Amino acid sequence: MSHGTLTAQVAHLLQQEFSERGFDLLHDHGQKEIDSSDKLGKLRSWFGSALKSETVLADLDIAIVSRNDKKIYALIEIEETSDKPKVILGDILATLLGNGIAFQGKLDLQVGEWTTLFVMVYDIHQSHLNRLAFLAEQTSLLKRNLTTPNATIGRIIIDTFSDKEQLECKLRQHIVENLPSRFCKYQKDQKKLIDFLLACRAASDVRMYPTIWRIRLLLTSRVWEQEKDTRIWENASGQTIGFAILWRRQPTSSYIVLDTFTHPSFATENILLEMLQWGNQRAHDIATEQKISLTVYANGFSQYIFADNLLRQFGYALLPPNPDEHNLYFAKPLQNEILIPALPPGYTIRHLREMDDLESYQSLYGFAKVNPLHQKELLESDEYCHLVIVNPSGEFVAYCECSICRIEWQITNQRIGWIDYVETRPEQQKKGLGRAVLLAGLIQLQEWGADTAMLVTINTNTPAVNLYNKAGFECVEILEHPTYEKQIALSKEG
Repeated sequence: MSHGTLTAQVAHLLQQEFSERGFDLLHDHGQKEIDSSDKLGKLRSWFGSALKSETVLADLDIAIVSRNDKKIYALIEIEETSDKPKVILGDILATLLGNGIAFQGKLDLQVGEWTTLFVMVYDIHQSHLNRLAFLAEQTSLLKRNLTTPNATIGRIIIDTFSDKEQLECKLRQHIVENLPSRFCKYQKDQKKLIDFLLACRAASDVRMYPTIWRIRLLLTSRVWEQEKDTRIWENASGQTIGFAILWRRQPTSSYIVLDTFTHPSFATENILLEMLQWGNQRAHDIATEQKISLTVYANGFSQYIFADNLLRQFGYALLPPNPDEHNLYFAKPLQNEILIPALPPGYTIRHLREMDDLESYQSLYGFAKVNPLHQKELLESDEYCHLVIVNPSGEFVAYCECSICRIEWQITNQRIGWIDYVETRPEQQKKGLGRAVLLAGLIQLQEWGADTAMLVTINTNTPAVNLYNKAGFECVEILEHPTYEKQIALSKEG
């Protein structure tokens, strides 16, 4: 195999995937009759005031560059025949000492903290791993003391390969780990994130839980450290291509849920790999910090054929369907008139609209508390409604929350409204309050323009199932995606 052939082959294999994510793959080895002329050419580290032959420090093999802003996210040198330290050090130092990276003689590429320099070394016996780790550590320390523009490169990774398949696999894994991702800033990212989630739901089944409002509740009220427990993946154009959260009902619950979201057009093995790596590391960190064993449930990607193998590699096992306890979906058409039965004397139904009522409302609420900022967001929305029944003493004794999403209606042409929560105080049950407030919620959905009401509950919640049946709901078959689980044991050191 001639020099550069392996590099060209690997570049071709990586090109399509990263192109779809908004990156250009530039490389130095290829065939002019096959490769695009604007992607094939010399990649050079250079010094001085101008690029010319005598100022070239090194030729590099591959650069993965954001099409949007010309930032280099991965700079790759592949040593196909040597693993000698002086060769590796030459690759690294000749890059770091430069004033920039030129491609086809142009100087518009940008390196910085976002850039990772990869040196991939051929070593069929994998016999020098300790030496390579030492070189990576020491060159990273040297980099800190350099003042050249290329020394702003964020990371240096040295790794080995024994054949083309391993080189491709390792490069792909390393690169995707270093592509742009960040935590979610709810207030700042809200519009962009909701648009992404709407597109994901429209591409699957909008009748399936969780709804947009449910995801917003999880993000604001069940994620306990937003900077650590959320992650957004974006392509080079800043378009959201993936989103993941780790949530649980209470900050010390013995379980945590990894929910992942991606549009089918971006659903690849590599984006799932990134999500699982992030979620796995963060879940282990939580277990260590809190000194607890943790059960992790993974949702969101299991519908894809490639997901099962990856999930199992990370220690997850398929959670088999439980015939004794599972979700039931109910639907009811809203074309007919709905009448609210008479309430007991002195009881009334009204809307909850004032923040001052929240303390009384939260005492009635049988679920975990909702973040006050999100509760305010709900009260101010014209797509979310709280209905309460008030007894003669002025106490809240039953409630119903219902919601719609008009943008989702426009995207999908399915005008579904949701009954989100219904509850009655235990001592106030058997008075028809639950049915009355549920029917009031259905009337609200009608007034908004919904043509179908939906809800989801657990089949073991017999009182709720009976209530929904009596209110005219019918059970509908919704094929939920499988859930996987794994155990993170409390370490002996903990």
